[in-house]
Amino acid sequence: MNRQSRAGSLKRGKLPTIRLGSQPSITDAQAGQIRGLIVQLAAINKPYFGLSGTLNGSAFAPLEGQESSGTFLLTNHALSIPESLKTLVALGAKALPFLLEALDNPTPTKLTATSLPGGVMEYATELPFNSVNSTERNISRPLRNASPTMNPIPSHTVTVGDVCFVILGQIVGREYQAIRYQPTLCIVVNSPVHDPVLCATVRSIWRSDNPMQKLFNSLCEDYVSMGIASKKDDEGWDAADELICHAALRLLYYFPQEATALLVKRLNDLTIGKDRDVDAYIRRGIANGGVRSENLLKALTWSKSPAVRAAITRVFRRTDDSATLKAALPGVDDVALIRRRLEPRIAALPRRNDEDGPYGDGYNFLLALCKRTPATTKAVFSRYLHGARPERCYTACLILREVRVTWATKMLAPLLSDKRTWGYEYAVEKGKNKPRLPIRVCDEAAITLCASHPKLKFLQQGTHAALDAQIATLRAALALR
Repeated sequence: MNRQSRAGSLKRGKLPTIRLGSQPSITDAQAGQIRGLIVQLAAINKPYFGLSGTLNGSAFAPLEGQESSGTFLLTNHALSIPESLKTLVALGAKALPFLLEALDNPTPTKLTATSLPGGVMEYATELPFNSVNSTERNISRPLRNASPTMNPIPSHTVTVGDVCFVILGQIVGREYQAIRYQPTLCIVVNSPVHDPVLCATVRSIWRSDNPMQKLFNSLCEDYVSMGIASKKDDEGWDAADELICHAALRLLYYFPQEATALLVKRLNDLTIGKDRDVDAYIRRGIANGGVRSENLLKALTWSKSPAVRAAITRVFRRTDDSATLKAALPGVDDVALIRRRLEPRIAALPRRNDEDGPYGDGYNFLLALCKRTPATTKAVFSRYLHGARPERCYTACLILREVRVTWATKMLAPLLSDKRTWGYEYAVEKGKNKPRLPIRVCDEAAITLCASHPKLKFLQQGTHAALDAQIATLRAALALR
């Protein structure tokens, strides 16, 4: 289980011709604030990305929607973003020297990870790196070559130093995880407090007399990292995509004056193709320097910069790729353009299949229209449901659970008498997996209606006859005929 995270086969592209402007020195008051925030980390009592034994993934705490989950258990992860952690990540390079100083801080938090039943929990020395970055590559080599310990442990109480390790990773764009899940039923612990070599290695990589310049240079190197084509190994392309997107987000967040023009040009130069053509998708990624257009857009759509949003809107206007359209949506303000692009695509969706499951294009584009143009989406929604198969009705229910629109009850009312099924099942008795019965369209419609009418209740338990009785009561309460 003790393995090293690899950056894959990478090469460096041409470094951007941008220079970091003068930066003000940190004041004594700011230094005191940062040290105080680090002290507050001891109050953490809930898991988060990098601090969870049921989840493997990354995030950028100051911005919602930048989370990325890898492997995970099917459970309620109970994640919570500590405000002190979020603030420290937002401070960026200003916080780096203090985080490095506190990497071996043994103060315990209120969060303890315990070994999963039937699983294994072990210490490791995982340190993701960019092989293009010579400092990281050379300093981390002894750690990467170290033999695994393979000593199971029953639990690990997260320390302040562990949390600083995770925060540092979020700032520099590395997936540093003090606690992470690994299939099957394994928990990996990377603790700079427990492992002095890991702590010393991280400090050696990121220590600098000029933390701002250090971070800026590292992000620029990440931004131009490219995958090396190989028939045996395509890991480099995945690594390059991740590095580029992490760097683009952080350059725009921490260094907007220096990076905006660079990122706008990259958006303008994106090669955009069509849906469902794997070969064209690969060629497009290569043409875009190893970055997937939808991932780059996700990294930038949070920005309020007029120049960035205008560039994203241009991508949205010209793309024919569903994934790119969806990714660009949060960065587009032109409601009329959104309708012109999405409504025809919804109308053209095939009616005789499940649209790649309940969360396909129908779900994504109708949900977007409901959020952005609810008044005009009623007619679009109605056409989508006209003569719809059960799978499409289920998608409609999922959408109306997530967004509140004034016309939802009238839209769902006809579905309360629809007893068609599509293969999904529910447990008849609470706490027992069997017996099971098919879920019907009317059941999903009832669940959705109750979600927007808190005083109404529908419990998906018992026979179909029992569910029908609940639906009859629901119809009467809503005065539906």
